[in-house]
Amino acid sequence: ELQGKRDAERAALEQNHAKTDAKAAAPKAAKSAAPVALEASEAVLEDLTSQLQSTGKDAASAKAAALASLENLSSASAFVLPQLPTLIDLFADSKLGAPAQKAAKAIVSHIQPKGHGIASEVLPT
Repeated sequence: ELQGKRDAERAALEQNHAKTDAKAAAPKAAKSAAPVALEASEAVLEDLTSQLQSTGKDAASAKAAALASLENLSSASAFVLPQLPTLIDLFADSKLGAPAQKAAKAIVSHIQPKGHGIASEVLPT
């Protein structure tokens, strides 16, 4: 009788452990999915600008999505370079600071040609 109770408890624990493993694996699978390729255009830039300037309940998720998109579009310097002051303003944010820094670094690293004039383009005046 005691052995039956122990077996039932073990089965319940294993079942809960399996559920926990499934939940932990689900976000990893979602992150490993290939990001949707965006093409740099004025419409996309306007959409990203509106997401970065959004306020309200879902603003953090919209800003995080916009930061990821800006990082993906970082090679299109002409489109994303004007967003650097907005990204710099987000550096102090506890949740969005790291993604903003990552996106800004990607933008600056893709500026061509490399040289002395980059600082005048990147640093806010």
